[in-house]
Amino acid sequence: RTTDMAAPSYNAFFEGIPLSQFPRVPSGSIAIIRTDMTIKEAAELLHTRNILSAPVLDVERAAAGASWRDKYIGILDMGKLSSFMLDSLEHKSQIREEDEDNEAAADALSPLPSEFPNKRIADLAKQPDALFPFLPLEISSSFFDALVLLSKCRVKRLPLVDDAVGDIVNIVSQSSMVHLLCQHIGQFRELADQALGELGLATPKLVHSIHAEQSVHTAFALIKKSGVSAVPVLGESNELIGNISARHAFYVVLAPNKLRLLQMSATAFLRATQDAAELGMDLKANISNSAITCTATDTLAHIISRMDSAHIHRIYLLGESGSLDRVLSLCDVLEAFVTSTDDSSCVQQ
Repeated sequence: RTTDMAAPSYNAFFEGIPLSQFPRVPSGSIAIIRTDMTIKEAAELLHTRNILSAPVLDVERAAAGASWRDKYIGILDMGKLSSFMLDSLEHKSQIREEDEDNEAAADALSPLPSEFPNKRIADLAKQPDALFPFLPLEISSSFFDALVLLSKCRVKRLPLVDDAVGDIVNIVSQSSMVHLLCQHIGQFRELADQALGELGLATPKLVHSIHAEQSVHTAFALIKKSGVSAVPVLGESNELIGNISARHAFYVVLAPNKLRLLQMSATAFLRATQDAAELGMDLKANISNSAITCTATDTLAHIISRMDSAHIHRIYLLGESGSLDRVLSLCDVLEAFVTSTDDSSCVQQ
């Protein structure tokens, strides 16, 4: 992190707080994906819990009495699912050229996207890089340990294990950590009251984006190629009109007409997903398409409050002329609270 002003160090403060003090998720509510689930069932679980990833439990190892070290085989993430969904579309050129209502085209394409949701997680897990590593922390570890993994190592959800219990007892996510910091922002005023520009968080960076007329397939392909979790959608004058994220892969996994959805323009998709019924889906909640913005003069406290209240994972920073200068993620926000540390051992998520 490059700063224009000296930022206070809270390392010692966070090192002194054990993760056993982190607010517990309600008993029995830790989302676990089992290897005997289908991809569709896993996606539904993630959507119902409004999360993007969860630990994967090998049911055979668990039945054999394996410890938590052996029975959890990784973390399944919606970003990974969107990538493997695209990989399942082996004949991408046909997606644009064929009419799904045409019987011949349906015969040619039906094995591609339609089989994907019915694959077992066990089969998916056998493919290289299908899962992120399972990187738990003991509840005796510190908040500082968690902050390093959540920010510098970009781990999205961190399982907490207790050897005395022999299992996962809590989950710390980037969002839940930001929520906790927001609740106690008064303790960090020396840092939080500084503007993004003062903290070096307004420096322009490459933003991967798509234009409104481009397809949903193009959006997911860019997410996969660029290794990002979302892409902003720009209008005719390059104004920011929306946001398509890996979370939206949930619609594609469950939609009855996947090819039609992938062919949609970004704007048509953003309109349709405001009401899942338009896609022939019965969902408890729709996914937000909003793209919230900020400027270099906004304080870190303001950004944390906006992200927490809107339940978003990123906020788009606009330059003085209204240009889209960079994306500020939950990682960026959390990293502001951790001064320089060796992150060479990080396993990227």
